[in-house]
Amino acid sequence: MNKNKILKIFYIFLIPFFLHSQQIKNNRVPLSKPAIRDYTHYTFAGQIGMTVTNYGILGEGYNTCVQPSCRYKLYSEYKQEQVEHFSYAGLWIGGIKNNKSLVSSAILDGFVSDEYGSRPAGREFTSSSDSSDVVKIKSIFNKSTTDPVIRKLASYYDSTAVSHQDMIAEFTDTSQIIPGTEMQIPHEPLGVKVRLETYCWNYPYANSFVILNYTAKNISGEKIINPYVGIWADNSVGNMNYTSICEPGGGWNWYDNRNDYVDSLDMAIQSDLDGDQGWAQSYFGLKYLGSKNEKSTDFDVYYDQWPWNGNQIDGVDHHLTPIGDQELYARMSQYPGSEYSVITESASWMSLLTAGPIGNREDFQLREVVWEPGEKINFAFAIVCGLWATDSQTDTEARRAILYENAKWAQRAYELGYELPGPPPSPNMKVVPGDQKITIYWDNAPEDSTNELAYDPVSQEIDFEGYRIYSGRKTGIGREKTLLAQYDIVDEFELKQIGFTNYNTGLDQIRIRDEEGNPTTKTFVIDGDTMKFHYKYVDYNLKNGWPGRNWYTVVAFDYGNAEKGIPSSESASSKIYAIPGAGENPGLERKVEVYPNPYRATADWDGFGERERMLWFTNLPPRAKIRIYTLSGEVIDIIEHNSKTYNGSDIRLLKETVFGKSPKFSGGEHAWDLLTRYNQPIAAGLYLFTVEDLETNDISIGKFAIIK
Repeated sequence: MNKNKILKIFYIFLIPFFLHSQQIKNNRVPLSKPAIRDYTHYTFAGQIGMTVTNYGILGEGYNTCVQPSCRYKLYSEYKQEQVEHFSYAGLWIGGIKNNKSLVSSAILDGFVSDEYGSRPAGREFTSSSDSSDVVKIKSIFNKSTTDPVIRKLASYYDSTAVSHQDMIAEFTDTSQIIPGTEMQIPHEPLGVKVRLETYCWNYPYANSFVILNYTAKNISGEKIINPYVGIWADNSVGNMNYTSICEPGGGWNWYDNRNDYVDSLDMAIQSDLDGDQGWAQSYFGLKYLGSKNEKSTDFDVYYDQWPWNGNQIDGVDHHLTPIGDQELYARMSQYPGSEYSVITESASWMSLLTAGPIGNREDFQLREVVWEPGEKINFAFAIVCGLWATDSQTDTEARRAILYENAKWAQRAYELGYELPGPPPSPNMKVVPGDQKITIYWDNAPEDSTNELAYDPVSQEIDFEGYRIYSGRKTGIGREKTLLAQYDIVDEFELKQIGFTNYNTGLDQIRIRDEEGNPTTKTFVIDGDTMKFHYKYVDYNLKNGWPGRNWYTVVAFDYGNAEKGIPSSESASSKIYAIPGAGENPGLERKVEVYPNPYRATADWDGFGERERMLWFTNLPPRAKIRIYTLSGEVIDIIEHNSKTYNGSDIRLLKETVFGKSPKFSGGEHAWDLLTRYNQPIAAGLYLFTVEDLETNDISIGKFAIIK
């Protein structure tokens, strides 16, 4: 990022918070006194993590590099896919009041001047000083499951929720100061109160967009003529994992972004020019969905773009940052997207997508749309993301295919009144690592008639068809998962179903059975809840100790609706990471060993540095103390092992590949990073070890070799 740009963002957003307290800046917790600027919440139900504030701004400006601004894919295990798409975006509402053009803007790039003098652009919407006036979350999920995301969402259950995660914020443009401070907001208010409701889902076909549903009320006491609404965005497609803005000298190139407008979809898009060597191969889309108040014969969607903060690109005919309300209003209402001319040069482009005039009544004589005092207008946009569909370095229609498909689903969600056809719910899962195998257990929640979530929200029927078991990719290069098995119920359809092949395998092959062959269940206690599981699948012939590759998920799929052209869809996947290995060895009944032995630097799973190496102690008792010696008897490391609490966090290689994803371990293994207790890499040679069973005091002795 350009240094000047960082400084301007600092002045625009951080100086207003300076009076609040250093606690908010560092810990991001609400203040106890009334100055409620809530910027700590973000969407997490789907694959877009987008910060939503209660003062009209979206995004958090990459101030923490932890909280997502607009990150997609939020839950991908591949760092290359964890792409940020904008630093900030925000609402604009403009209109003519008393023959004067006024625009209330949540945010605009840089500093601008207007008839009121020099001022920071935007920040013209505020919350109230009421301590309860914060971003609120609601969810339609009413049942906790083993899926950690759904468990969290279920804690926000509300019968009035629309989606898997609703976020609600209310704000106005009428304050002349930021509530709770003496910070002046020198602008002339249009006089509106806004309620924003964002909707997102974890359905696989609907997890790549967030709906922005706005309702604005005219509280000015006067007519507002020809109101226009829009979203401004400082698009910037880049990846914190590629080079982090929060690290000295870090930050990707903001000036190699390309904008475009797709008239058929009413959508502005942006992508990184070269994809940053595979680290930013994703599209940002800002799409207009519609309004329930479209009463104008001249209604249209408008698009504009300009380089950051008034920068001029030599030889390119483009607009500059608008200055003053009159120019802001002109940008909202004068450039229909259908007349957009493509600018091929890359830069740090801003995007402005607007629509209007929107209102409840049209004065046909004056050809004006009138927004009466006290009346409300409604309008909706969508934030849409999509990975490149091809690896082409050329921005083609084929490369945009995923983005376009996601945008069409966003439009369909709007037109369906947000009542989306839902796949079956995800089954609850339990993964148990074993010696060269992983056993996956799951329940029958997607087909259980007593489970409210098993019923499609639109048809109110259980349209369960079967299960698919996936794992991380087994072979080859790429980011794809591997389908291990599919089992579907025995049935026939009059019309050929869309999206799956009906194998009619039945489910008997995967049912858990007792010793006499009768169907039974297996019970586990998970986070204090006792859960029963009905099915199991065993993945055999795995390599013990291998990190990062062995994640598993079981999804349920439905049969869709061939007559209405609705394809079969899968439930959201909940990935559980597991590392196969030997189970616990109480009383040292088996010999404790080390693998690989001899260890040859580097083992196939190792990283590239001396601190990214690993070997495993196997056949350990539940509680043990491991001591490692040189041949001269010097103790070079002592390891405490507890099978109930071991999580691999003491090993850098495990921390980078699976830690934070709650990996499941077999209980009888513990990794060692070949570093001494003084944090020094060990030399090549022969080493001895002892393992003490802390419950029986039995001791096992062994040796291993390090070859470099």
